[in-house]
Amino acid sequence: MKSSSSTSKTLAPLFLAVTLGMPYWLNAAGHRATTFGTPPDSVRQAVLYVANSRGNDIAVVDLGTLRIRDRIRLGDNVHGLATDASGRSLFATVESDNTLRIINTLTDGLLATIP
Repeated sequence: MKSSSSTSKTLAPLFLAVTLGMPYWLNAAGHRATTFGTPPDSVRQAVLYVANSRGNDIAVVDLGTLRIRDRIRLGDNVHGLATDASGRSLFATVESDNTLRIINTLTDGLLATIP
């Protein structure tokens, strides 16, 4: 009897971008991944990070279900977000204390705070 093993792969986050009123998905490297709509099956586990500039957190949205799966609490007035080329680190600016926070996108945990 042949045994089967399941493998899971970690996917880099996708970002929603809009140019001239036309939305589309971008991968972490900034390349167009697909046109807007439901993400393709290969990216169902992808997430969208949304800064809550009037609050104290980043919402982690599961793009497969379009539901918030987690909130990363950082401090008041989380503003700008960006990732490194691999998508493994998320950079967030926090206006209330003028810091840059670095988040591990695999765990959604805080890696560092840079004043």
